[in-house]
Amino acid sequence: TKIRKEITQQVLKDCDHKCTFSMGRIRVSLIPAKVTFHDVHFNGGHPGDTMIDARVEKVSARFLTRLLFVKVLRLEKVVVESPVVIVTEGDLKHRGVAQTKKPQTWDLEIGKANISKGEFTYVREHLGKSAKIKVHGISGTLEELGSSPLLRQKPAHARVSATLENSGAIDLSVKAQLFSKAEHIDVALELKSQNLTELNPYFLPSSGINLSGKLIRGETAVS
Repeated sequence: TKIRKEITQQVLKDCDHKCTFSMGRIRVSLIPAKVTFHDVHFNGGHPGDTMIDARVEKVSARFLTRLLFVKVLRLEKVVVESPVVIVTEGDLKHRGVAQTKKPQTWDLEIGKANISKGEFTYVREHLGKSAKIKVHGISGTLEELGSSPLLRQKPAHARVSATLENSGAIDLSVKAQLFSKAEHIDVALELKSQNLTELNPYFLPSSGINLSGKLIRGETAVS
């Protein structure tokens, strides 16, 4: 379908490496104006450097038909169900190839998104060893963002709650300008009642650190 083709082109157009993107069933209704995507999958990166594998069971959203005439896809009441993201990082550092900037044909705006039942896994591969840490039960919200001139300079703000391994609860807040040339990100993390021994599958192979005990509460911020 045309929708599938347009979205695929937008996702893959800035890849300077091998990327794959696919979607399962797409359902569009006009009254009300709503679109639903099933089984969305993205994979890309460089083996030995950074690889990303992302799957989403279902994404649904309302869209504003009047903005389609000016090539703006405005999504409202976005619901992202069961996203699963795996990031694998190695020691190689790939240097991207400079590309000619392609003209932007469509702008994307997202009013607000709700995320539920998400999982995120980070895998660090170093000197033949593999360390893995997983965050699950992710739920939260993503505030307004977009590539249009109105929203391009506005930081996107995401707030999520989750469970770190089987250790304890975390609250995460991220602010980032995703569509701006001025790349900037603020991250605030709060950890609650962490059983530190549950984190050893990551810290032992990656750093040789053996944790024990319990962390009642901790906070950190990166800007």
